[in-house]
Amino acid sequence: MAMSLTFLLSALAQFILGLVMAALLGPEAFGLYALALAAAVLVQTSLFDWMRLAATRHHHQGAGHLGRRLTGLMAWGLGLAVVLAVILFALGFRLYAMIPLAAASAGFADLRAALIRAEFAGKRYAIQIAARVALSIILMPSAAIQFKTAEAVLAAFALAVLLPAFLPQNILPQDKRETVEGEEGDAPIAAMMRYALPIIGTNLIYLALFFGLRLMVAWEFGLAAAGVFSLALDVGLKLVTTFGSALDLWLFQLAVREAREKGDEAAEERLIGNAGLICAVLSAVMLGMALVLPSFAEVATSPAFREGFVTVLPGLLPGLLLYGIVQYALHPFAQISALTTRLMVAAGLAMAIAGLCLVVIPRALSAPVALFVGMASAALWLILPLRFSFGALAIGAGKLALALGAMSAPCLLMTMMLSPGLLALISMACLGGMAFGAAAYGLDLAGIRTRRSALI
Repeated sequence: MAMSLTFLLSALAQFILGLVMAALLGPEAFGLYALALAAAVLVQTSLFDWMRLAATRHHHQGAGHLGRRLTGLMAWGLGLAVVLAVILFALGFRLYAMIPLAAASAGFADLRAALIRAEFAGKRYAIQIAARVALSIILMPSAAIQFKTAEAVLAAFALAVLLPAFLPQNILPQDKRETVEGEEGDAPIAAMMRYALPIIGTNLIYLALFFGLRLMVAWEFGLAAAGVFSLALDVGLKLVTTFGSALDLWLFQLAVREAREKGDEAAEERLIGNAGLICAVLSAVMLGMALVLPSFAEVATSPAFREGFVTVLPGLLPGLLLYGIVQYALHPFAQISALTTRLMVAAGLAMAIAGLCLVVIPRALSAPVALFVGMASAALWLILPLRFSFGALAIGAGKLALALGAMSAPCLLMTMMLSPGLLALISMACLGGMAFGAAAYGLDLAGIRTRRSALI
């Protein structure tokens, strides 16, 4: 739980930082930066993310040499990326040079964080993430102000994520935990790659889908429009991935421990409860953003982005909510049972249907509709083989609807009483959040009251 809270605070800082970058760079430069960063994420996921996944699933304290093996492999990858970046920079391809550097730096940092997380070492995790956030806050705005270029900001990003990963472990506080003996952590690299590669392929397809949406907007409407669209997409994605990842940091590791200690059936029962909680939280977050959007845009976006941001984001929220449910509520079932190829099929289905929508639907509507229909098809494919009670699902959906209604009432009242701005934003966030929390607890939504002991 402490690691999830640390991640949430870090993500909040990164969320604000993204808005600051947009204001400092302007629509065109921010559009170029967003495209380059999306490309770096694609490279990171393609080449390095299998190590993070292997650490998350197979590493635990006392698990042998897995951490050292993965760190050594990642160090070689980082070294090769630095060499490639130097060559591209010398040839004059400065923006392209930053893409492999940013990808490898983020990959190394994420691996180090995953190894610490898998050991439930909350203090070490908090220090490393805090250092990353502090450096990002210092370096990235400084680069944007000084150089006003996407490549400078990408270089600052790479430094900010990489340097904390080199903190010597012996100077960090050591969490006292019982050592877990076993051979799972010493699984062969080939076996870990067989587990991870379908997940990586799945993530690559989804990243390619988002990248394709950005490119389509840039091609049809120009870089400035792509910058506005990217800001809206990034804000929505950041919301769903922040809360989804924070829950996943906490809940998936508990399911892994359940599988290790009690078997797959116990883990699946845990995952069903986890999925209900994740769906409830993500639904509240995305509806909350829709309710506070005018005030949020007034406070957090620069005038150059504001009008387009308010127009674009509402259409993206339903598809992004489904994306979060697919990633954080449904994917863990396949990960625990090691049936990860099914995830690739779902992602391929989403990509194919979204691509068809982009072809047949008018351009002004194609991006949000394609995202929603594509993610709905992936969610349906993943839900069908699961064993769940339709009665329990209907009851849960009814409770969620009541809790969301309770959240909406004070927010809608505030919109009639206050003009969009900081006061309205704070009032709606506080009153809506408290109303949802009270209703969820009273209704025992996702078992948050009766399952408290199972959530620790």
